Amino acid sequence: MRRLRYEHQINRKQFALMIGMDRGYLAGIESGKYNATFDKLCAIADGFDITLAELLAEVDDEQVDEDVTEPR
Repeated sequence: MRRLRYEHQINRKQFALMIGMDRGYLAGIESGKYNATFDKLCAIADGFDITLAELLAEVDDEQVDEDVTEPR
């Protein structure tokens, strides 16, 4: 989600206000501290004007990027 916010040139506070979500809760979702409910995921996808499938693919891509390790 950070990458999407960056691409849309919007900070977390602005995005949270735009979708009607608490900024701290949004931060927790981004960091993996909190699990988002279906309705929250839909609100996030709507905020970026993408489908839920596209949002989940984006999150999956970010997870893959974090899991990749350098060969020895």
